[in-house]
Amino acid sequence: MSGDSDPQLSNLITHMREEMRGSTGWDRLGQLLLTLGEFKKAEEVYQVLLNRRSDSNQKGYLYHHLGYAKYQKSEFKAAILLYKKAIALNKTNLSPNHPDLATSYSQIGAAYGNIGNYSKALSWYKKALKIRQKANYPTHWLIAISYN
Repeated sequence: MSGDSDPQLSNLITHMREEMRGSTGWDRLGQLLLTLGEFKKAEEVYQVLLNRRSDSNQKGYLYHHLGYAKYQKSEFKAAILLYKKAIALNKTNLSPNHPDLATSYSQIGAAYGNIGNYSKALSWYKKALKIRQKANYPTHWLIAISYN
């Protein structure tokens, strides 16, 4: 079956290529597995990538994705630890107001909320909101999510 002869398949392939913009084929595979809900398999892919990487810039990204896989499996405490590792690494490589940090802060807030620790959840959500408010788009939908 070829995308050339089927316009719907061609559109799907184009959409998936746009959505899966990882730095390597392995990263794109991990993202695809996360999208498909194959969280255990995605964890395996990201763990392999993590073991192969030495640069902290990429490791922060990988820890975040591992945290996301754990979060989706309702392993919230493990997700929090992985997100915190991602933040620690990303703080050394990214600006203090980088959107990736806000995303990790928000995910930690969600994880704490899911385990019933609402005061910690609120604290992490506030960190995410602070970054998002400083961004160049003060009415962006991510700010609305932060308020939610």
